Amino acid sequence: MSNGFSLTAESTAPAAHFSLANSASRNAHVEAARSVVKRIQRGDLSRTFTLRDVYRRGWAHLPDAEAARAAMDVLEAKGLVFSRLTQPGVAGGRPSLEYSLVRTP
Repeated sequence: MSNGFSLTAESTAPAAHFSLANSASRNAHVEAARSVVKRIQRGDLSRTFTLRDVYRRGWAHLPDAEAARAAMDVLEAKGLVFSRLTQPGVAGGRPSLEYSLVRTP
């Protein structure tokens, strides 16, 4: 009995490529998170910091806001930090995402 689908090298190649690309992306996020942990352990970040504090310093594996956000998502999922949206002060501005250490890694 056939269900109309066949598995061939051709049909599985895109799925395999997607899996490898997705795995590489996850590994990059984990490496970026490790870089942030090293900076926390060295005292380069305070107990409360912003995403900008992380990526503006040009640290390894953290070249831009996207990489820094991915790293912080990993650390938040692991329970090392939590994020909160802070409102602008009396001088104005826009809300900012602030991270705080839950525990020191």
